[in-house]
Amino acid sequence: ILDDEDIARLIRLLREQADFVIFDATPLHLGEAHRFMRASDVALLVARSGWTRRARAQAARVILERLGIRRTAVILTDASADEVLV
Repeated sequence: ILDDEDIARLIRLLREQADFVIFDATPLHLGEAHRFMRASDVALLVARSGWTRRARAQAARVILERLGIRRTAVILTDASADEVLV
């Protein structure tokens, strides 16, 4: 298991070798994904249309705010064109 310093060091090393670094982590309530999110530029949350409930997404937002993670974005998957507001 990596500590916060190890994660920061890993991200610095990867940034030297790539334009984008994406970590795929466990759901917020299952693991230590928040430690990677704190060290990252942006936290991406994935929500599946028709599956992810609004209350769950709002709970994730509250958790992220409490952890001090301010820069977040949501990726909505499996949405039809008429479900998405542009």
